[in-house]
Amino acid sequence: MTAPLIYQGLTRNLLIQLKFAESLYLASSLVSATIDHFRDSKPLPEVLLPVPLHRKRLLDRGYNQAFEIAQALSHLLDIPVNTRALSRTRDTDSQSGLSAYQREKNILKAFAYDASTPYSHVAVIDDIVTTGSTANEITKTLRRAGVRRVEIWGLARVSK
Repeated sequence: MTAPLIYQGLTRNLLIQLKFAESLYLASSLVSATIDHFRDSKPLPEVLLPVPLHRKRLLDRGYNQAFEIAQALSHLLDIPVNTRALSRTRDTDSQSGLSAYQREKNILKAFAYDASTPYSHVAVIDDIVTTGSTANEITKTLRRAGVRRVEIWGLARVSK
């Protein structure tokens, strides 16, 4: 897992603005400030897969912050973004405020992978890695579909 920032203080405030206040410019600013952490991944993945939102949440919010982050990474690392390969099949509850156990249960079997373009090495892009429940569930989904190497790239992680 690569998540160069700690989710507290200014970083927390900026990510909340990105996620909930349509401050989309923050995606490229935060990626630019942390790009060396992602460049260190060797070899670089074939594709970036943003953590998908369910269609209902995407319509409510109007954008996917993970996609915005993936676009900024794609621009700086010259790695394509695929928004069709990974999908959220269930409208899960928001993970905010849930315990680790509740998060794991909430996200169980919530993703699907379309392997029509077979990848062997991917990076899953998210804004904040909290308990790792989403990352774990997506990794299981991708591995079942034959993806050999799955990296999780977040901008920030919650300090334990």
